[in-house]
Amino acid sequence: MPMGTPRKFMAIYNCGPWWREYGYNGDILASGLPKELSVSIEEDEVPIFGQCFDTSPYSQEFGVLTCFVEGRQNMYFSSLIEEQQQDLMQQFLRLTFHDLEMESKQSSLWEPDYYETYNWSDDTYVRGAYTAYFPPGVLSVPEWWEAYRCIEKVPGVFVAGADYHVGFGTVTLKGPFAPDSKLQICQANEYRLHHVEK
Repeated sequence: MPMGTPRKFMAIYNCGPWWREYGYNGDILASGLPKELSVSIEEDEVPIFGQCFDTSPYSQEFGVLTCFVEGRQNMYFSSLIEEQQQDLMQQFLRLTFHDLEMESKQSSLWEPDYYETYNWSDDTYVRGAYTAYFPPGVLSVPEWWEAYRCIEKVPGVFVAGADYHVGFGTVTLKGPFAPDSKLQICQANEYRLHHVEK
């Protein structure tokens, strides 16, 4: 089953989350960017950095802006060398904080001290995220669901996922909480064993 291709690309500031001092929360949503910061998908120019969040630690020892690069944008981004990736992120941050820089008269506020990145698609065991991808038509085939329900599960291992429950699967976190799930049955048996039958 193929997975999605997201990447976290983080700009890290040793001075802490400086944007908070200016009343910004660090959330960035880009619906349209210049061509050099976008990828052509069919007839559209789609931003490479679609959304970013302040993911600074509670200690505020570091300021961290984490941007998500997903899908085709990540496939393009992954084809670039590290310096090119960082250059694109710098252009994006410069554009994002341009008005604040002009207002505060402090140049290069937005320049990070360093970058970190994590590409789920490169992870040997994960091979992508956030969820599995089914081509059109798979979810509407009853035989597929029957085969999925009958798969031999590993004893003692419980997958708390969206589609792991008896009955028709849904794309929610319903699975582990369904009253007939193996996880619920196991928890009930453990409770009886340790609390009721003593």
